[in-house]
Parts: sequence; structure tokens; C-alpha cells
Amino acid sequence: MQSDALTTESGYAMITFIKKPTYTVKQIKNKNSESIQNIRKGQYRMNAKRYFPEMNLATGIAVLLIILGHALPNEDADVFGRGLICFLHTFCSSFDMALFFILAGFSAYNNFIAGEPLRAQLAKRACKLLIPYVVYTILSAVLKLSLTGFSAPNTDAGALAAFLLGTAPGDRRWYLWTLFVIFALFLLLAKRIKHPAVFLICGGLLYIPCIFFPDFILSSLFRYSLFYAFGIWLRIDYTRAGRNFESGKLVLTSLFLLLVMTMFSDLTPLNYPITALLGSIVILGLSSRLSKSPNTPLFRFFDRLGSFGYDVYLLSYFVQLPIGVIFYTKLGWPYLAVSLMMFVFGLMLPYLIFSGLFRKAKWLNRLRIGN
Repeated sequence: MQSDALTTESGYAMITFIKKPTYTVKQIKNKNSESIQNIRKGQYRMNAKRYFPEMNLATGIAVLLIILGHALPNEDADVFGRGLICFLHTFCSSFDMALFFILAGFSAYNNFIAGEPLRAQLAKRACKLLIPYVVYTILSAVLKLSLTGFSAPNTDAGALAAFLLGTAPGDRRWYLWTLFVIFALFLLLAKRIKHPAVFLICGGLLYIPCIFFPDFILSSLFRYSLFYAFGIWLRIDYTRAGRNFESGKLVLTSLFLLLVMTMFSDLTPLNYPITALLGSIVILGLSSRLSKSPNTPLFRFFDRLGSFGYDVYLLSYFVQLPIGVIFYTKLGWPYLAVSLMMFVFGLMLPYLIFSGLFRKAKWLNRLRIGN
């Protein structure tokens, strides 16, 4: 008797059978496609769980770009090669966080089709996201108080709200509560409506307020709902859409258009969805090609980095901020040298901490977001 459960090993989708007959690659792909169609029809629930190595690789690439963007000098810094540096900073920020939310929506799809009670799913996600938010908020307060000798704190109501929400420049904590609220909204929606177009429509409607109120303190909640919805749609239709990322013409065209928009237009709420989708296509295309070479050093590096991607992203703030304040603000080191330190140590120290210390101390896993 056959079982239709989908499993994965080393990133390749396989079909598990009690009696294991021999299947060709084409038959496995057809079976996989058939199972996805059944999932759309609601015939299967938890059997949609698969491992996509290209998505893990894309997470690793996105983390590297985000940490690089936070390490680069701001537009007001008088440094050598200022124009090129500002271009690189704009290029990274034109899509990196949007890609993060696309990947989050992609991976959350299994939760939306699961038969688990709503309250249980929300409780699990709250533990996964809000416990780290509380801990990182306490650590942020301690860090800022320890640096007040170098930069005087602002204690007005607006600054306090920005601190609690993690929306201050360079802070990453806003990602945690934003992701939790967006997950809860789309989970509630998925319990009533299953059609993928509805997710995109709701994400688009939520994005509209950002066009008129881009500096609203909760703008991240409305802005990134669109890309989270796109990630859900991508997961539902990945059998067809995933093949497009293997097209070299599509990736190169997207990269060309993204470079042109970065060079000749400002990043605004109106064109941000365009640059975000173009950049995401480029990274997903690169990761799709890289996933076909699992024995290369690049694959191993980004695959490992992607496994701790969200954790490295969050913890890098506690490495980059002290380096910037101490070595640039206090000691007056050259900005480019400080930026290089912020990038290298902001990337490697959190990775070493999570891949080493957190693996040995199981109680610290409460702080891990995972992939």
C-alpha cells in the first residue's frame, strides 16, 4: 500500500512509500506536481512540508546584504568613494528586507493549511518571536545605557516609542513584532479564504497607507504585508513559478532594471515594490542556480548562514552599534575602516555564537528564530 507523504533529503523532493519501487526523475516530479495540486484543492494538509535549499541560500544572501547595508557609511559621511558607497547602500536597501518577508511568507504557508487550532498556532508563533523581542529589548536598553557616555540619549515620548518598537535607525527588533502581527493577520484570513489572489489583494491594500504616510511609526506593518503575501503566493504556485527563476534572461533583465532604477531614481514608497520584486528575482535566481552545486564552498557558506539567518540579522545590531560608536565616534578611526569592521564582525560573531554557544546550551534556543 502506498503513502503520499512528501519528504526531503539534501534539498530534493522525494516520495515515501512503504514498498519502495523504482521511480524515474520525471515520475517523481509528476507526483510532486500532483500533490501540490491536491494541496490547492484541500485534499492534503500537512503533507506539503518540503525543504527548498534555494530558499535557505536566498536567506543567507539576504542576511549578508542587510549587514553590509548597515555597515556602509550614511550619505552625509565625507569618505573616499562616497558616490559608489551610497549607490551600494541604496542598492542593498532597495529590496533586502522585502526579500526577508517574502521568504517568511513562503515558509509560513504550511501553517496556513495545517489543521492545528488557531490559538495553538498563535501561541507557538508568539513564543518564537515575542520572547526574543523581550530579551533583545532588555539587551538594547543595557547597550544604550552603557553607551550614553558617547552619545546622549533622547528621552522624549517619540524616542521612547521608537525604542520600544525597535524602529530607531539600525535597530532590528521591529522585525519581530511586525512579523508576528502580519502572521496573525494572514493566519486569520487563511482560516476563511483559501484563494492565493486574496492574499495579494489584501497585501496590496495594506500597502496603500505607506504611500501617503511613509514615516508613520507602524508603517513597517503595512509596508511588508505586501511582500509576505507575495511569499505565500509564491509557495502555492512554486511548481510553476520556481522554473522562472532558472531563466538567465529573467535574472539578468531584472538585475539591469534594478541597477537603472537605483542609479536614476530615488527610493520611494511608489517604486519600492518594483525594486523589491526585481531584487528578489535576482537573489532567488542566483540561489536557484547555486542550489544545483551543493559541493561548492559558496553553497556551504550561504547554506550555513541561511540556517541562522534571522538570528544573525538580529544579533548583528549588538555588534555593529558598539563598533561604530567606540571606534568612529569616540576614537575617530577612518569611517571606511570602521565600516569594514562592522561588516566582518557583524556577520561572523553572531554566526559563531549561534552555531557554537547556542547549540551547546539548549536553554538558549528560546532566543533562536530559526529559518
